[in-house]
Amino acid sequence: MKIAIATNIFPTLSETFIMNHIISALQNGHAVRIISLKRPQGSVVHEEVEEFKLNKNVFYMPDLPKGRHERLFLAFRIIFRTIWINPKAVFRCFDLRNNDLYKCINILIKSEYFIKNKFEIVHCHFGPVAQELLFLKDILPDIKLITTFHGYDISSYLKWQNESIYSELLKRGDLFLPISEYWKSRLIHLGAPSERIRVHHMGIDLERFNDGLVKSKDGKNITLLSVGRLIEKKGHEWVLRALAKLVKEYPGIAYLIAGDGSLRGSLEDLTRTLSLEGHVKFLGPVTQAQALELYRRADIFVLTSVTAKDGDQEGIPVSIMEAMATELPVVSTFHTGIPELVEDGKAGHLVAERDVEALKNKLELLLRDQQLRHDMGKRGRKIVAEKFNQDILDKELDRYYRDIKVQK
Repeated sequence: MKIAIATNIFPTLSETFIMNHIISALQNGHAVRIISLKRPQGSVVHEEVEEFKLNKNVFYMPDLPKGRHERLFLAFRIIFRTIWINPKAVFRCFDLRNNDLYKCINILIKSEYFIKNKFEIVHCHFGPVAQELLFLKDILPDIKLITTFHGYDISSYLKWQNESIYSELLKRGDLFLPISEYWKSRLIHLGAPSERIRVHHMGIDLERFNDGLVKSKDGKNITLLSVGRLIEKKGHEWVLRALAKLVKEYPGIAYLIAGDGSLRGSLEDLTRTLSLEGHVKFLGPVTQAQALELYRRADIFVLTSVTAKDGDQEGIPVSIMEAMATELPVVSTFHTGIPELVEDGKAGHLVAERDVEALKNKLELLLRDQQLRHDMGKRGRKIVAEKFNQDILDKELDRYYRDIKVQK
C-alpha cells in the first residue's frame, strides 16, 4: 500500500515510536512517505534514520508564500503540474462557496504532494496533526485517514483549546487508534464512535533487547535510571526528593537521568539543594543505541509520571517498555495507561503521583532485595513480549490497514 505517515516534526530524538512505526511499515513492504508539518531544529538523529535513509523519504509541508503575486504564480504552476493527474481533486481545492481565494490556494499548495503520490492511507500521529490534514477528506475523499492519539493531544491540548476541538475529526476520520484503554474512554467521552476505535499499543522490537545484560551483584551499588524528556509530566522532581531520603542508608546509590528539556536547569538546581551531586548524573539527550546500553547497566528503572499543571499527561511511555524488555524492575505511578503495562506488584511497583514517601518505600523494597529485582525483571519482559511486542502489533496494524482499505 501507499501510506503517508504524518507527524509534527521528523526526525527527532524523542518520539522513537514514530520512527519505529515507519521502519516497520517499510519492512512490511509498504511504500511509505513521511509527512512532517515542521522542520527539525537539531542535527542529532538516531542511527536508524541514516541506516534506513529515512530523511530521503520526508516531505515537509510547504508554507504559503507571503506575496499575493507569488501565491498566484505558484497556484498556476501547481494546477499545471497536477490537473492531468487528478482534475477533480484540483477543482475541489477551489470551493469558493465555503472558502476565500487565499484559503483555496493554501489548500491547493498543501494538496499537491498528496495528489501526485496517490496515497491510499494517511496515518497521523497525534490529533492536531490529523486536524491539520483533515482537508484531504474534501480533496481526495478516497484517502483513509487514521489518527493515533498518544497523550498530550488528548489531555493538555484539550485544556488549551476546548473539548469540541476534535468534533469534525471524530465525525470524518476513518479510524482512531488510542494507545491505551484509558485514552479510548476519553475519545468515547468526546464523541468518537466506538466502532471506529481500536486500542493499539505502541510496541518495541524485542530482538534489540536480547543479550548483554550487566546487573549489580549486591545491594550496595545500585543504579537507578530514567529515560525521557526533562519536562514536568515525567516526574523527575519526585525521584530526586525520594532519593534524598535514601542516600544516607544507601550511599552507593546512583541515579542516571537521560534526556533533555526545559526543566533541566531547575532539576540540576534541585539536585544541588538536596546535596545529591555525588549521586545524580544528567546525561543529556541519548540515541536509541545509547539508551539500550544504559538499560543494560542499570538495576532499577524509575519514571514517576504525573499530570502537569497545564493538564499534560503521558500515554504509555515507550522507555518503560524498553526497560522491562531489558529485565529491569520498574517503579512508576498510577497514571493514565501505565498500569496497563506495569502490573503493580508483578513487574514493578506503582505509587500515587507526587507521593514521595510511597516512592521512597517502593524503591527501598527493590534496593534491599536482589531476588525481587530479578523476578520482577523477568515478569516484565514476559509482559512486553505478550502485549507490547512490535512484531505482533505490526501484524495487527497491517490488518487494520487492509480492513479500512476495503471500507466504503
